[in-house]
Amino acid sequence: MIIKRFNESKKIEEVLNQYKILHLDQSAISRSTLSNFLSNYRFIVNGTRSVELPNELLPELNREYYDCLFINYATCQYDFCILLRRIKKLYPKIISIIYNFSHSQFEKKHLLKAGLNALLPTNFAIEELLLSLPDMSPDSVYINYLVTEELILNINRNIVGSIDELTPKQILFLRSACSGLSHREIGEKYFNSKQRVDNVFHEIRIKIGCETQIDFLRFALMHKIIDWKASAFEIS
Repeated sequence: MIIKRFNESKKIEEVLNQYKILHLDQSAISRSTLSNFLSNYRFIVNGTRSVELPNELLPELNREYYDCLFINYATCQYDFCILLRRIKKLYPKIISIIYNFSHSQFEKKHLLKAGLNALLPTNFAIEELLLSLPDMSPDSVYINYLVTEELILNINRNIVGSIDELTPKQILFLRSACSGLSHREIGEKYFNSKQRVDNVFHEIRIKIGCETQIDFLRFALMHKIIDWKASAFEIS
C-alpha cells in the first residue's frame, strides 16, 4: 500500500514510508496502550514489538530488523547512552527516538553525542511523533525546542564521545575528586598547584559538558572510572 501526503513547506506530494518499531518501556500498561494505539496507524507502522528492559534491546535487534526505536526515558538508567552508542554502531540505519524526557542538560548532550536522532519532551503527542517520522533520518537530529542547531554544534565541537578522549591526568583527577579529595588535596597528592588542578577540571567540564557536581559523578559512574562504593564526592 502506497500512502502519500502533501508537504506544505516543499509544496510537493510525498510518499510516506512504513516503519517497524521496537518500543522500550518498563510499564506493562504503557506497552499495551502504545501497541494498541500504533495498530490504528498501519499506514505508517509496519509492525511493532515492546520490551521491558534496556538489556533486552540488543538481543531483539539481533533477532529481527527494526526501523525505529521508541524509548520511554523513564525506563532508562544513567548509563543508557553507553548502550545507545553501541546500538548505533551496530545498527547505523536505525532511527532512535527518546520520548518522555525531562532530565538534565548533561544527559541531553551525552545522548545526542551517542547518536540519538530525536529527543522529545513529556508533552509531545504520539500522533505528532508518528507524523514526524518522515522528517527524521538515522544520521540527523530532529530539531525542536529541546534540541537546537546551536546545541548540536556545541556538542560536535566540545563533548567527548568516549572516555579515551580524556587524558590520563584528567581521568586520575576525576577519580580522585569522586573519592572525596578537594582540589588542594589532589594537588598535594600529585605534586600540582591548586591552580593547575583547577585548570584541569575546567578542561574536564568543557569536554564532558558538566554543570553540576552530580554530572561529574554520573560521568565517572557511566564510564566506570569509579563504582558506587568508591564515590564520596565533592568537586570545588
